[in-house]
Amino acid sequence: MEQDRLPLCEALERYAGQASVRLHMPGHKGKGDGALQAFPLAWDVTEVPGTGDLYAGEGPIARAEALAAQAFGAGHSFFSTGGASLGIFAMLAVTLRQGDHVLVGRDAHRSAIDAMALLGLEPVWLPVGCDSVFGLPGVIAVETLAHAIRLHPEAKAVFITYPNYYGLCADIEQIAQVAHAANLRLLVDEAHGSHFAFHPALPMSAGAAGADMWVDSAHKTLPALTQGAILHATREIDPAQVRRAMALGGSSSPNYLIMASLDIARQTAAVQGQARLRVLMEALRNFRDAVSQIVGLSCPGLVGRAGVFCQDPTRLVLSVNELGMTGYAADQWLREHFGIQMEMADRDHLVAITTMMDDADDIERLLQAVHEMADAHSGCRTIKYQPSVALPLSERQMPLREAVLGKREDIPLDQADGRIAAASFGAYPPGIPAVCPGEKITREMIRALQEQQRQGARLFGVAEQKIAVVKI
Repeated sequence: MEQDRLPLCEALERYAGQASVRLHMPGHKGKGDGALQAFPLAWDVTEVPGTGDLYAGEGPIARAEALAAQAFGAGHSFFSTGGASLGIFAMLAVTLRQGDHVLVGRDAHRSAIDAMALLGLEPVWLPVGCDSVFGLPGVIAVETLAHAIRLHPEAKAVFITYPNYYGLCADIEQIAQVAHAANLRLLVDEAHGSHFAFHPALPMSAGAAGADMWVDSAHKTLPALTQGAILHATREIDPAQVRRAMALGGSSSPNYLIMASLDIARQTAAVQGQARLRVLMEALRNFRDAVSQIVGLSCPGLVGRAGVFCQDPTRLVLSVNELGMTGYAADQWLREHFGIQMEMADRDHLVAITTMMDDADDIERLLQAVHEMADAHSGCRTIKYQPSVALPLSERQMPLREAVLGKREDIPLDQADGRIAAASFGAYPPGIPAVCPGEKITREMIRALQEQQRQGARLFGVAEQKIAVVKI
């Protein structure tokens, strides 16, 4: 197949050029004025002859998915207009049955927890730890997984996040070998690693490492519209079963603009990705070299620490605590003084998502900004924040599904000590729960979250300082 083709985009362009009288949805009919003029409404269609049917696996959508499978090294690929969240749901639905146990990294996104609750699965949590120097979350060590498999022979699958929000990667090839040796399927949330398949200097993609199913949140690191994701599977996975699961959890009216953007993202990555990524990584190497000379700033390297096997060189993590400011304050400073919006901040760090669509000028602008930020705070280095410490896993009190779907009540966060959580809550980003549904809330966790909030973090699962707990 020719990677420079755009089968879905070509089909939409043909339909748009027919000047049809559109007596079908969507309601804008390909027309618009005012703000709507900014949208390519002519391509926003529905399942009509020539445009294909997402869940039927036919027409130009199927051809676009086949090109994606070839480009990403998969047996089958499936477009998702419901983000990686829908892909995660489908992976779990295809692989497991109600009541099954699954080995899950504690750094799993809350969408995975929600999916497990809906499907009636029982997670067995795998700790990921925290680096004691930089305070960054670690990843699943191979030894941790091997030990968990010995303790839980009833488990049916392994679910890991690779890479994490900070670009830190486990030894996924070894993890795949350990999982498969125990006859467990390996499911991977590769939301932040969609680009891995397109340059040899990047970490190994989940598919190349031997994952059975993996999902790429294409809109994060490839040029796709928000909510665009691609679920991949080996040839051993039944594609009809996957499409049924995707239809079960997704909209019956999938957005064609999102799907078309996935077609474009695949083409861009396959045809231009390696060259673009080479330029980007050279600019980032220069950036890191320059930052190493700025007093108070650093780009931490964690390979060999906290289970980290390698790091994504395109994920820029900047430690700012030696400037005497929090990551939240640094994020605000860059936004207000330079118009630079970082992806996220935590107490000690800034995180930038750089992609093949960034160029050397973008990176140079960031370098100039952090230089000035460091100069502006040169007299503030009397403050040194102590590294964060990972909270211990909470005690499970009831099944996940029972806690999520049972009776609940909202109570003040500071009064929740000893209660059972009815929903996930933690800091966002990165969206990793400190407490999961069915787990006991402790005073230590409450204080840690309140401190994060005080320093500038946004909490999810907390509304007006109240959280949902299981009703007594």
